[in-house]
Amino acid sequence: MNKTKNKSIFVPIFLVIFLNAALLDLKYKGLFYRLLPSSIQSYSDTILGKPDASSHHDEM
Repeated sequence: MNKTKNKSIFVPIFLVIFLNAALLDLKYKGLFYRLLPSSIQSYSDTILGKPDASSHHDEM
């Protein structure tokens, strides 16, 4: 019974760490972010509030 209690504590802690790592990877454009297709990258940029690279063009 002790092993099930340890496992039930381990799973939520692992999920929190995993989700934080994934969000930080998206925020700082890490390896996982670079492996994503460009459409998903631009979608994640809009969710995180980052402007598109295409919106930074100089107008004359």
